Amino acid sequence: MKVKTLLISSASFVIAFGIGLGGALVLRDYMGKSGSPQEIPSFSPQETQTDEGPAPESPSGTVPEPNAPEHRLSGNTAPVITEVEGPEFNVRKRTYSVRVHTETKSGETANVEYILYDDTGTVVSSGASPDFTVPQSESGVYYVRVTDKATGETSSPFEIKGCRIRKMSAKRLEQICNSGDYTTMRNVEAYELAPDLTLHFTGIADDQEASSIDDICTRISLGIWKSVAVLDVQYDELNLVESVKFQVHL
Repeated sequence: MKVKTLLISSASFVIAFGIGLGGALVLRDYMGKSGSPQEIPSFSPQETQTDEGPAPESPSGTVPEPNAPEHRLSGNTAPVITEVEGPEFNVRKRTYSVRVHTETKSGETANVEYILYDDTGTVVSSGASPDFTVPQSESGVYYVRVTDKATGETSSPFEIKGCRIRKMSAKRLEQICNSGDYTTMRNVEAYELAPDLTLHFTGIADDQEASSIDDICTRISLGIWKSVAVLDVQYDELNLVESVKFQVHL
């Protein structure tokens, strides 16, 4: 009985010793050389990065809303011509007028230069005013650009159409004369005749020549002349009729 008790006690001692020895080995691995526990590295959420990188901070230190719109300059800071008013024809001056509307990135248009070109690329006029006087031309086409003198950048060209030459044709002048009614000529057409208009005639004696278009209309209305035919028309630099040659039919 005593032998059995002794064996049980010995076995318990061996088991307890083994458990204690294992725990000591684990503890020794955990302990540093100084015998004190090693510091476990701390994990800070602020140091975590996703594939998209750290979230940007606004100047105030707050993160913008994800759906907030972003306002970025396009990188192109050249001025833009948004509209051109006209061309409007001035019957007295025999020129066209246009007005250019411009936008700049700064919102200021006081420091811009307006440049008008013809269809060959030749500069017609330039200056700080958005209002242009445009001469008549065969094509009637011009281009305008705007340069921002602060940045040195220039807008894309804006095409202006409709500045074609306006003048009274020989056919129209003949129609007015043969109507026998001077008022057939519209008011705007009256400005298409030069103030110093000269008339030449064939088919009549020199002392029977008319002195004006109105005089021709009167003679036809009274039956003195049957009709006239326009043989030649000459125009001045403003495309006004300055000289006409008529064939008179009695």
